[in-house]
Amino acid sequence: MSFANLMNLTNIEMGMVVVEGSIILSLFIVLLCVRRVGNRVKGVPRPSNESVKGWVREFGGLCQNLGTNLEEKREITLQLISQLDERIHTLRSLLKKVDEKSVSPKNGVDAEIAKMAEAGLDITQIARKLGLSKGEVQLTLDLKRYGQ
Repeated sequence: MSFANLMNLTNIEMGMVVVEGSIILSLFIVLLCVRRVGNRVKGVPRPSNESVKGWVREFGGLCQNLGTNLEEKREITLQLISQLDERIHTLRSLLKKVDEKSVSPKNGVDAEIAKMAEAGLDITQIARKLGLSKGEVQLTLDLKRYGQ
């Protein structure tokens, strides 16, 4: 993986790269510790070069598997991000349509409620005449009173 590719990774992908590197580093440190302890402790057989080469091959295979898994996770992440972007776009367009449809009638009702309240009608009378709930009328008046 080149440095340019590392700069284009998402946070999840970067975290997976760090985890992979940590595992490789941990395995290398364990290998060094085993060799050092084997040199210091008498009676403990020291690993042969062939067994160390086998471990290195095994670690190499693990690293390749981790790399493959990382690439698969990256592809899945990109697909999920794409799907989420599409859903966000769809939701925004739906919200825009809802806002366009509800703006004009609502402003008319709000103005009517305000006009009736200024004329001295109480919330119950306004709600009955406009066919709204008392809560809607109260909310509209409160919002108007607090400048929204």
